[in-house]
Amino acid sequence: MNAYPIYFHELQTGALVVFHDSTRILEAREKDAISLPAQNNIKYVPWGESNDAPLQIIDIIKKNPAAMRALEMKLDVAYGGGVKVGKMVEGTFAPFTPEELEAGELADVKLFLHDNDLDDFYSELFSDLLWFYWGAVEFILSLDLPEKRRINRITTLEATFSRWAITEDIIGITHHAYAADWKQIDEKNTTITPALSARNPKQDLLRRIGREEYFVGKKLIKKDEKQFKYVLPIQVATPSKLYYPSPYWQSIITSGWADYMNLIPVFKTAIMKNSATFRYVIEIDDNYFPTLFAKEMISDPEKQKERQQTEFQNIEKYLTGVEAAGKMFITYTSMGGDGSLHAQISIKVLENKIGGELIDDTHEAVAMTLLAMGIHPSLIGVIPGKTTSNLSGSDKRELLRIAQSLQKRLRDKALKPLEIVKAVNNWPPYVTFAFSDIILTTLDSGRETTEYYTS
Repeated sequence: MNAYPIYFHELQTGALVVFHDSTRILEAREKDAISLPAQNNIKYVPWGESNDAPLQIIDIIKKNPAAMRALEMKLDVAYGGGVKVGKMVEGTFAPFTPEELEAGELADVKLFLHDNDLDDFYSELFSDLLWFYWGAVEFILSLDLPEKRRINRITTLEATFSRWAITEDIIGITHHAYAADWKQIDEKNTTITPALSARNPKQDLLRRIGREEYFVGKKLIKKDEKQFKYVLPIQVATPSKLYYPSPYWQSIITSGWADYMNLIPVFKTAIMKNSATFRYVIEIDDNYFPTLFAKEMISDPEKQKERQQTEFQNIEKYLTGVEAAGKMFITYTSMGGDGSLHAQISIKVLENKIGGELIDDTHEAVAMTLLAMGIHPSLIGVIPGKTTSNLSGSDKRELLRIAQSLQKRLRDKALKPLEIVKAVNNWPPYVTFAFSDIILTTLDSGRETTEYYTS
C-alpha cells in the first residue's frame, strides 16, 4: 500500500477518480537508511518514502502518451548511431577499420568489443539516465592477481532495482545493492557490491587493484585481493539530491500536470460510458399498428407482437448502416379532427454533442509535458488542438540537430565506463571513443544523410 495520501473526487458522470500526492514519491533521506541483510555495517537509502519511487514514476508516466513518446525520442537522440571506438586523425574522429583492429596492440580492444554488446549496454544505460538521471555500471574483472587484472565485461544494473548504500562511519555512496523486490529482501535475493568513487572512479579502481598506492593519513590501504566486481555510479547532478537525482522533466509529476493529463482520458471515457448516444427518436401513432394488423389480418396476439418487432427492425434497417445512406423512408399520414394531416411515423434526428471535450486542456497538458521534456512537438508528431505545426523541412532538420547537440553532457558521462576500461586494460593512448549521429542533409548535397561523431 502506498504511504502517501490518497484523495478521491467524484465526477458529474459518476466516475471515481483517484488523486495522489506525487510530490512525496521522490523523497530519499539518509535518516531513513535501512540495514542490508547480513551486512550490519552497511545501510541502504530508500528511494522514495515507500522505497518504490521508480515503479511509481514508471506507472504514472506509462499512462501518458506524450511523455512516453518524448522519452523514446530523447533515447533515440541520445543513443544516435551508437558508440564507436577509434582514434583522432588531424582533429577528426575516425573509427577503427576491421583491418586496424587486427593489429597486435589492438587485439585486446577487438576481444573486448567481441565479448561486450555495446549497443545493448548503451541502450540500457541511456534509458536509466533519461528516466532517472542515474545509472549503475558493473565492471567484471579477470581472476588474475590484482595488479594483473583486466576488465572483461561491463554490464548495466537497472536503476529500478538498485539502491545506494552508506556506512555508519563514511557518509556517501560506498556500496551498490541490487534486488528484484525491495519489499521482501533477504540474503538470497540481494546482491551487494562495492561502489567506486563517483568523483574519480578511474583512480579509485586502479588503487583497489594495486596499480596506484592509496594512503589514508600515513596508512597504506591494501589492494582488494578477493574482489572481482565493482559498480560505477553515473549521475546527473541535481540540487539537494545525493543518492537519487530528480530529473528536471519530472516537474510534470511534482507539479501535478502528469496526474491531470492522465485524468483526461478517464474523464472522456466516463462521459462516453454514462451518456446517451441515440441518433434518432421515432414517434409512432397509436393507430398505426392496429391499422397494420387489420390490413394484414393478424388477430393472434403473439403474431401481432412478432409483426410489431419486425416493423421495428425494418425501420432500424432503413435508418442505420452505410447501405442506408441516401435512401428514402415512406410513411403513412392520417386525418386529424381539425382536418390537418399528420404522419403516423415521425423520425427526429438528435444532435450529438458528445466528443471534443477537454481538447484545449489536452493541448495544454501535452504542451507542458513536452516543454518539461525539452522536445519540440514537431519532432514527435501532431498534438491535439486547433493548430498543427507548419514548420518547413529545414526547420525540423535544425530542431533535430539542436536536440542532438544538447546530448553532450549525458554522453560525456556515458563514456566514463570505456575510459576506465581503457586505463585498466592498458589500451594504447590513442584509443578514443565517440558517439555517431546521423545528420539529415539538404537535397542539393547529393546525399540524404551524413555521419557526424561527437567524442
